Amino acid sequence: MGIDILDSIVNKIADKTYPNIKFYLHKDEINWKAQMDNMKEVMDICVDMWKETDWDAFWGRQKFKVQDFKNRIAREAKTIKEMSMDEKLDLLINGERHLGYLYRDGDMTTVRREWRG
Repeated sequence: MGIDILDSIVNKIADKTYPNIKFYLHKDEINWKAQMDNMKEVMDICVDMWKETDWDAFWGRQKFKVQDFKNRIAREAKTIKEMSMDEKLDLLINGERHLGYLYRDGDMTTVRREWRG
């Protein structure tokens, strides 16, 4: 009787501590050799992708993006310098309204920004 109560208490604690209790019960049955073979296959694919990458083209695009970013910062600084205080306050409160400056062709957009105007 006492062992049954103890087992039920342990099982309740295990359910709260380990949400995936089936994994912990069978973790000693994992075929680690097969897991390492899978990992080796994945690493071989990654190495092949690394070797096939055209690094000159990649760094050329990065150089263009850095130059474009530098030009955008200079253009925005000049625009802000020419603004009145009310326009600067509006920019601070409402944000950028020239979304074309923020996105380049071929870039993946990670954040959706709405134009409020």
